[in-house]
Amino acid sequence: GDVYKRQVREHVEAAVTQFSVGRSAQVGGKKDRHLITGKTLVQKGAYAKGLEALDIAIQVNPDSYEAHFWRGRALVKTGRVDDAIAAFETAIKLNPRYSYAYDNLGWIHIRRSEYDISLDYLNRSLALRPENGWAFYNRGRIHFQSGRREKALQDTETACRLGFGKACQVLKRYHRETQS
Repeated sequence: GDVYKRQVREHVEAAVTQFSVGRSAQVGGKKDRHLITGKTLVQKGAYAKGLEALDIAIQVNPDSYEAHFWRGRALVKTGRVDDAIAAFETAIKLNPRYSYAYDNLGWIHIRRSEYDISLDYLNRSLALRPENGWAFYNRGRIHFQSGRREKALQDTETACRLGFGKACQVLKRYHRETQS
């Protein structure tokens, strides 16, 4: 059990390092190496190590909106939500057209039941990326929870049409509950 887990962890870390070093030469050299390592570690669930790499990436390049964004993702996963909000807001200051940061802020505020704030972030995301089925789905959830059934149906139908599968499932429930 433990030996196997340690071997897997070591294998993943070695693969991540090898992948990151190889990619950094293609992307931008040493400046991007820590960003790529941090992002990969966060995607693989190694949040603490990812944060370490991303903190270095930000030291090397404080204007990297992507490093701030991925730092926010890791912070959410480690329960440091207020710090994550600050990281996502920094990413937006550095690149106001980066819709994924708006998505994450929208999701955080949904989780906090701060629906008006969430709607603002989701609307900003959709202004930048109108094909974002995820944002339409979540905006539909907010409308449904707020009693705006028609808007909920419209947004959820749009999300389904854009290929966000979960929206298609939820749409059936919304139709049933709207008719009753």
